[in-house]
Amino acid sequence: MAKHARSLVENKHFNGHPDLLVQGVYPNNSVKSGTEGIEIKSTRKPGGAVDTHGAREQHMCVFV
Repeated sequence: MAKHARSLVENKHFNGHPDLLVQGVYPNNSVKSGTEGIEIKSTRKPGGAVDTHGAREQHMCVFV
């Protein structure tokens, strides 16, 4: 998704959250736990239920 987005880039921090960051918000486009971006999840469960990184305000993109 980052390849086709104008302002989103991959989070360069290993296992960082969120997966996609708003470009330029964090130094080197890397953050362990940030708020500006989109967390990507996938599931095979009907209805799109996914496990998250805990209770936090976030934007998510879920693929079923």
